[in-house]
Amino acid sequence: MKKQYIRQVRKNLHIPRSAKTEVVRDLQEIFASAAEHGESEQQVAERLGTPVSYTHLRAHETLRHLV
Repeated sequence: MKKQYIRQVRKNLHIPRSAKTEVVRDLQEIFASAAEHGESEQQVAERLGTPVSYTHLRAHETLRHLV
């Protein structure tokens, strides 16, 4: 679940490579922290929304900071 989610986000994220790396790192940390607190990968994915919606949100945030 986690690997598939992150792969889909990475595939659909059209921002500079360094920013994309940061988003992927953030996602890995989110999933790891959630697991430490007993949350399943499925629960994390549901909380974050679909990979496409998460991608749009992060791309918007990233581009806003680049301008």
